Amino acid sequence: QKGNVYRSQNGGKDFSKVGQVPSLQGNNGPSIAISPNFASDNTLYVTGEKGIYKSTDGGKNWEAISENTDLEKAIKMQIVISPDFARDQTLFVSTRSRGLFESRDGGKTWNQRLTIPGLGTDSPELEAIAISPNYENDKTLVLGVLGLGLYKSEDGGQSFKQIADASLPLSRIGNVPSSGKPIVFSPNYINDKTIYTFGSASLEIFKLTDDGKTKETLAIQNSESMGEPNFLSNIRLALYVYQSLLKKALVVLVAVVGGIIIYLRLIRKHLQKKL
Repeated sequence: QKGNVYRSQNGGKDFSKVGQVPSLQGNNGPSIAISPNFASDNTLYVTGEKGIYKSTDGGKNWEAISENTDLEKAIKMQIVISPDFARDQTLFVSTRSRGLFESRDGGKTWNQRLTIPGLGTDSPELEAIAISPNYENDKTLVLGVLGLGLYKSEDGGQSFKQIADASLPLSRIGNVPSSGKPIVFSPNYINDKTIYTFGSASLEIFKLTDDGKTKETLAIQNSESMGEPNFLSNIRLALYVYQSLLKKALVVLVAVVGGIIIYLRLIRKHLQKKL
């Protein structure tokens, strides 16, 4: 949430900070997309204060690549990258308030879609997006739409059809536990046609097969190492997440109190002169 980018080179046991982008406000966590050819191109994309940022040196340095587009004003962005990125240079970004964005040149230019055929609304609030591991051949995308459910496209995002209704909660939530990627395709999607989704405030993963016709809830056992959140931990988390906002509020409060004190002193001096 602070825009820090960390990297692990031992399977997630240890992480070290490699870079930083201007962070999103409030409790909106960033979304990251790693090039399928990262070993050779060192390319990363991440969401931040001014939309989408790109790094070509493994996250050390970042460039804002969506300036002067509506991505600068978008919230709850989710970015995905084509598995065939080396050839098609395709990126998609879903947003809560600005529709669906697509780039076919690695982020140099963006095509915005406010109206998306098949979603049943002219101003969809997109909560999540995922791209098929076989996108090169099946052109499949999945969108989670606020209040409407899960939608699937098989033509590269030109049109969508509903595969799960709104009873299935699919979004990144502001509470803990949460998920950075609410929708994930099975690595073997070409054969098993399986999609996994997350979004419930409880520890559950939803497994969808056969275009959503078959739904299964997979419960996850709570790890004791996670610990139960208590009042103090919630306070610490809130202070950490909203520290920039609290600092601004404190500055305003100090200025107001200082102004009142100065005003009262001036009134007091004025009264003393009269006496």
